Amino acid sequence: MPLKRRIDTVEATQRIILENLAEIRENQKEMKEMLGQILSSKSGPKDVIVEDVIQSPAKSEEELLEIIRQLESPEFKKKLINLLSTLGGNKVGDTVRKMLRVLGTNESCIKIHRCSVSEVEECIAETLKHAPAQKDGPRYKKKPETNTNQPADQRAENNNLE
Repeated sequence: MPLKRRIDTVEATQRIILENLAEIRENQKEMKEMLGQILSSKSGPKDVIVEDVIQSPAKSEEELLEIIRQLESPEFKKKLINLLSTLGGNKVGDTVRKMLRVLGTNESCIKIHRCSVSEVEECIAETLKHAPAQKDGPRYKKKPETNTNQPADQRAENNNLE
């Protein structure tokens, strides 16, 4: 192939590559704008201020019980869910830790039960490990109902067979 023809082919290839790169850049710009619109339309961290929902993480059993009591209000519950869902994190564990830090401190549990930080962390980990199998969790299995008309010793025998 003559040199002039090869140069023309290389230049044509370069032109095509540059056009494709320009198109990719334009697509990225459009996607960035769309993502910005999506994020601004949802209630994000700018819309939900922690102090508007919870004044500070619970430091005592009383403060934790107060948060639980407030959850009876559908409005508070919705605000809390919106707040917790905006915290984000790189991994599930990061997000859970952020959520727990908003709700309470380890000190409240340590004060109540006179235990160590590692014991609190182990209990949290154990609770979260089994959370999917709890009621309303994705792996929850409803236990079969027992026949209350059977005598107690027969019910116990049937439970042992399971």
